[in-house]
Amino acid sequence: MSVDRCIAEISAAVSDKMSDAELRDLNAHVQKIIKRVRAEQQGRAAEDAVMSAVQQFSEDLEITALKERRNAYLNKRAQLNAISTLWETWRDDLGEGYASFLGGGLTARKGAADSIASSQEALARDYVGSFLAELKKAEVYDYAVKGGDELNIRKAVYEYSKAEPDKVALQKLPKEARVAGKIIHKLNERVRRDANLAGAWIRPLEGYVTKRTHDEYKIARAAGKHIPVGDPRHFKQWVQDLESWGIDWSRSFPDVAVEDREKVLRSMYASLVTGKHLTYPGGPPTGFKGFGSIGKRMSHQRLLHFKDAAGEFHYDQKYGVGNLIEQIMFGVEHHARDIELMRRLGPNAEMNRDVIVDTIVARLRKEGDLEGERRFLGKVESINRVVWPHITGQTAVAVNRPFASWSRAVRNIEVMTDLGSAVLSAMSDPAFFATALRHNGGSFLDGLGRSVKSLFNAIPEADRVRVASEMGIIVDAVRSPIVSRFDAGGRPAGMTGAMVQKFFGLNLLRPWTDRLRLGFAMIQGHRLAKWSGKTFDELPESLRLTFTKYGITDAEWNALRSGRLSDAAGREFLTPDAAHSASDEAIDAYLAAIGRKPSKIARRQAREDLQAKMRTYYFSEGASAVLEPLPATRALMLQGTRPGTIAGEGVRHFNLYKSFMFSVLRQVMGRELHGYGVNRASTLHALAGLVRNPTGSPMRGIAQIMLVNTALGYLAMSLKDLAKGRTPRIPEDPQMALKITLAAMAQGGGAGIYGDFLFGQMRNRHGEGPVSTIMGPSARRVNQIAGLWTDLVNGDATAAKTFRTVINNTPFVNLFYTRWALDYLILWQIQEWLSPGAMRRMERTVRRENGQEFIIPPTEAVR
Repeated sequence: MSVDRCIAEISAAVSDKMSDAELRDLNAHVQKIIKRVRAEQQGRAAEDAVMSAVQQFSEDLEITALKERRNAYLNKRAQLNAISTLWETWRDDLGEGYASFLGGGLTARKGAADSIASSQEALARDYVGSFLAELKKAEVYDYAVKGGDELNIRKAVYEYSKAEPDKVALQKLPKEARVAGKIIHKLNERVRRDANLAGAWIRPLEGYVTKRTHDEYKIARAAGKHIPVGDPRHFKQWVQDLESWGIDWSRSFPDVAVEDREKVLRSMYASLVTGKHLTYPGGPPTGFKGFGSIGKRMSHQRLLHFKDAAGEFHYDQKYGVGNLIEQIMFGVEHHARDIELMRRLGPNAEMNRDVIVDTIVARLRKEGDLEGERRFLGKVESINRVVWPHITGQTAVAVNRPFASWSRAVRNIEVMTDLGSAVLSAMSDPAFFATALRHNGGSFLDGLGRSVKSLFNAIPEADRVRVASEMGIIVDAVRSPIVSRFDAGGRPAGMTGAMVQKFFGLNLLRPWTDRLRLGFAMIQGHRLAKWSGKTFDELPESLRLTFTKYGITDAEWNALRSGRLSDAAGREFLTPDAAHSASDEAIDAYLAAIGRKPSKIARRQAREDLQAKMRTYYFSEGASAVLEPLPATRALMLQGTRPGTIAGEGVRHFNLYKSFMFSVLRQVMGRELHGYGVNRASTLHALAGLVRNPTGSPMRGIAQIMLVNTALGYLAMSLKDLAKGRTPRIPEDPQMALKITLAAMAQGGGAGIYGDFLFGQMRNRHGEGPVSTIMGPSARRVNQIAGLWTDLVNGDATAAKTFRTVINNTPFVNLFYTRWALDYLILWQIQEWLSPGAMRRMERTVRRENGQEFIIPPTEAVR
């Protein structure tokens, strides 16, 4: 068959589906392929290569047409499901329904907590948790994570990505590299499969290791920092590096002629150094139409391919972001966000979102409900501005990467400077743990006891890792979400980010948090396994209420409880994997209950939906048991701002250390106030309920939390005092008793750093006033430095004040179990030497303002 005849057949096959302009573009695209292949080949081999390339394109086009029809169905299904849910479940409060659908709500309506944002985070943790668990199970975790042999791991993944791996090449690699490489390839294939089922079209890609990252700062300075940005030598060096590392031109630019390659590379280089998405003119069509198409974006394959793993490795080393494990984490989190967005809103997510809103508005207008339309559109505008950028990932993409990295590093240093005693502040966690268990079928007092038991429960490592991964629980220093308890700006990265992860291990907060989080999941998973023999109506009322918020009612529960139970440490657990082991009969009964006909595709979708609901349930309830901000809480804190902007970094610095407090207010107190009914209850309404029914009002739960947290807050304050070498604060008169009680309430309720203002004339432990500290630690430090500079200019600065400022801003110095030794053995000696009488003045201040004494007076310790 001639090339012209082949082109004619392609055009005839699609002419009834394409406009004249699209047919012209199609012909131009085929001609580019022919031109490029003929330039690379000579003689008869060139014509054979041309025919092969054109026929491959024809097959791709036919597959694309099928995928397009499939995606049209997925888009329509997403629209109808969302419209039906909003109109039938949220007709009286459509704005709140829209907010719950995207970000998550607090009321007890069906599906209120089963949001897109929470399901994205739950899937990401499932991917990462299972990946890290497999590395540990295979005993290659340290080998892979420490990054000492990254090149060999990449070579192994490169080989496994081929249709026929080179067994000889694999045998030359270390065994650990082969094992780690196979696990990484397995993760990649799982993510690719999930993405394709959700609406993307990602073909198996030979040589794929992980999502490519590009650091625009490094690319813009390819020839060296000493050469000005914008100098042509940077582009020349970048191209030379690509060629020396073996760029695969035919795979990178299959439809670009040889003479046009430099032009394309210049366009790509400009896009990279300005931080824009990696694109180039005249790229191959994907076949996905419509704006905001997640499927289209995910279907774009990498535009820079190398001939071997070494080329990939060298590029990532010089121009990438982070090491291999960090890139894998970034890649799967990125894909998890897009996959869940497609599952819930279809491949054309943004278009479908607007269609849903327009349809609801049209129905309201038809009914003449203009006031309802006004309220709904007002809520939509707010949610689209605040929550939508969070679920699409825009709030994680830096506008100015160097500025964002520098700002992030400053916050990391502040965290390591200020939170040496964070585990002592976390003494209030058992109260939140017990509250979460009370909302899931247990009692508050039993929950307190179980929380303490979780801290000392010796679970075998293998069982702990396996069950945690099945539930999407991450107990690992590499991807531990612990920093989000204090910083809503995202997971730390880079050198200071690695230091932060180590710091939270040294101050004991990570093992404390990991044990509590895993303890909650295992307690609840074991309870659900024990209750799997009960019908939904036989479950405890509080659990039924919580399940309903995640869209789990009678039909869903019957399907889930028919699945296989996991076992570990001699106990059984009901995990999200039960959805995939449920019998076809149970799934068919579930489909019939929700009005769908059984089929192979319907069963697969039903299993995925059920697994996602349970996954989101474990994630969200765990985040409320061991407090960290849920995605909706983070979105409200960030207000749609992006890192690397003045506003974005300002918001992130202002909110540093406030994440825990916001989580208490929204996820604990908010659930007590609003989570017992289908409508939001005002505080006054809850108080009125307390008067009418003191034992059944939501205020009972709030009073319970406040009482226990005040006691635990006093315990935390006392432990902090002991760590400083002071006696605990004892109320000697009514005024002091009131101050101590209020400070304990603040400490236990998530406002620990602000509780310091209740002592010492509204000055905190750093000598700053309330406005400075409320503005955030960055503002406080700027104020300290500015004050010190003013003193230096005026000649008022002292060596002792300078020394205190330096010590109070040095990372790792304030670890609670080492600071007392540093104080008595070194720091106070220096301070007394710089300012004679300083220790005597400090003793008097502590005695006068807090009514405390030192266990060993500093005046006796210094010379």
